[in-house]
Amino acid sequence: MEPLTQTTVVAIQDQSQVALARRTATEFANIAGLDEQRTSAANIVAVELANNLLQHAGSGQIYFSFSAPSGSFEIVSVDHGRGMTSVNRCLEDGFSTSSTPGLGLGAVQRFASRFGAFSVPNRTTVVSAQMTDARPQFDFGVICIPIQGETLSGDSWAVSEDGSTFLVVDGLGHGIFASDASRMATSIFLKHQSSTPKQLLEMMHSAMRSTRGAAAAIAQINRTERKINFAGIGNIGCMIVGQERNQSLVSHNGTLGHQMRRVQEFQYSYQPSDVLLMQSDGLTTQSKQGIPPHLMSQPPSVIAAFLFSEQLRGRDDATLLVNRLG
Repeated sequence: MEPLTQTTVVAIQDQSQVALARRTATEFANIAGLDEQRTSAANIVAVELANNLLQHAGSGQIYFSFSAPSGSFEIVSVDHGRGMTSVNRCLEDGFSTSSTPGLGLGAVQRFASRFGAFSVPNRTTVVSAQMTDARPQFDFGVICIPIQGETLSGDSWAVSEDGSTFLVVDGLGHGIFASDASRMATSIFLKHQSSTPKQLLEMMHSAMRSTRGAAAAIAQINRTERKINFAGIGNIGCMIVGQERNQSLVSHNGTLGHQMRRVQEFQYSYQPSDVLLMQSDGLTTQSKQGIPPHLMSQPPSVIAAFLFSEQLRGRDDATLLVNRLG
């Protein structure tokens, strides 16, 4: 069974879409294998987040995702309304809303196995609820969606079983043929997880000649030595974001399966507080308003949703993977 890599996005613009959010939560809870009690909790979280968006922002989006490698099922709301001047104040029971089953964001926090909330007033607000306990070696968040009008994303991503190696791949164009190309790349990655980034890209290039082709980047993390071995072909943007400096990772031009003149592996050092960002070109390289202070101290799912919502171009499939290097 292939890992479920796409994110489901539910737009919340009126009360009728609250029920859709609840049904989507049930679907993902079933995929994640939750029992009846935890499924009910996921339903309440989805309803509370949806009502919170309507009452305090007017509208917004809820992202639903399940990561098979980590076992993590997450529900994340995003809006661009007036925001929260005090997150702690908004977590008090009854503050968010007094007319829904769980009494607002305080209930969301209690039901979540991991909770995060971050708000820049009059800009972007994110609330994240992880509904399952992720395996301890995994601390990443990812959003992967198709272009509007398509059901399949031409982007894909994967992570090795030990949580040390990450892939983001973008099949050329969008739709089913782009999806076929990216899925072939992820299949090779998962079959040869112990190989180096350079070796993996070379195998992908040979195997993908019959496909539309793709751009891809692979980061292999050595947490003992605090080093990243990295290789990329094409326009997958990757960056180490830290308190002291940001460093872009170098990829070579080309298209896997068609043209790859050179593949080269680079090594980068990182600090324990650093975060790795990997993104397809469905997103701009950075937010026009910059990265706000303290965002990088939030859970990866919060970071991913905040940046994704501000950098989405809207004219291609889009993926953002955020990994806390630790």
